[in-house]
Amino acid sequence: MMARLKKFILWLARLFGREFRDERTGESLGRVLPLMTPGSAAFVGLPHAVRPVFLPETTTRYTNHRIGFQRHAPPDFPSLQPESRPISPEKILWTILVHQTQAEISALFGYWESLGYSAAQMLFVHAGARAAFDALNVPNKVFVEGREIRTTFHPMEKQSYGGAMREIASWLKGKDFEALALVEYDHLPLIPDWGNKLCALLEEERADLLCHHLMRVDGTNASHYLHHLSDRRFAELWQGISMREDKEVFLNAVMTGSFWRRGAFEAVAAQGQPFPVYLELYLPSLAHHLGFRVRNYGFQDRFVQVIPMEQPFSPKWQAEGAWSLHQVKNLS
Repeated sequence: MMARLKKFILWLARLFGREFRDERTGESLGRVLPLMTPGSAAFVGLPHAVRPVFLPETTTRYTNHRIGFQRHAPPDFPSLQPESRPISPEKILWTILVHQTQAEISALFGYWESLGYSAAQMLFVHAGARAAFDALNVPNKVFVEGREIRTTFHPMEKQSYGGAMREIASWLKGKDFEALALVEYDHLPLIPDWGNKLCALLEEERADLLCHHLMRVDGTNASHYLHHLSDRRFAELWQGISMREDKEVFLNAVMTGSFWRRGAFEAVAAQGQPFPVYLELYLPSLAHHLGFRVRNYGFQDRFVQVIPMEQPFSPKWQAEGAWSLHQVKNLS
């Protein structure tokens, strides 16, 4: 019922609203319906992660001021860490988050191997039932305890990868991997040389971490950011952590498919999380404030969606340049 009501309200906003344009880029933000009430103003239909700005005026005689909206420029902050060397694809660890049965994971394992990915470079990170993990027959596996990853309404329950990352970091000790790709079970490679593409992009961007749909969200209407601002501990948390001069910059990203230099991954994994913060906000923000350079995937973002992909094994995806695809819920 609530979903239908939301859809209807947004339809009204698109029908009767006025068009707003990004004051920084000039791009259309769509039609938005302003609703004025005594003492407050609401804007229905605003897109994700836009911030209000006062518009320039040609005179100082006005007693009222106009408000517009804009998105932040794409995050482009320098690394504060020592310069890193290029990474070879043979030094990537593919960490695959799963929760399914032995049969389902075996099919997933077989798919990766069919594209030429080495079992020695794959680590299955199991966050399902302990019995399913014990039955799992793969070369490399770890089990994740705790409820913080086992959520249903992920943003509301503030899902965390903290336990999974600590298990991965512990497994890594004594091994010579130099980078990690963190993918969920429904995020599949489409090409055999995904690792080459990732290493090349990491080097091109001089990045320590690559994320999909990365954006800066401080001062915007981004729901995850606004929800966490209601907890005073959130703003205070970064004061004792951040290496950055501006401690109020926050980043948000879809974290499946994230590609990490090992140093960045281990630094984030080692950082305790004193209270729940949703992983899509916490992980890229924490990496940034620890001094690592976080960058976007660019055009690959269109192939990583938060809804199931239609015809995931159609040749059209490779023809359009996709390296990987998310969400793919069924290997058949």
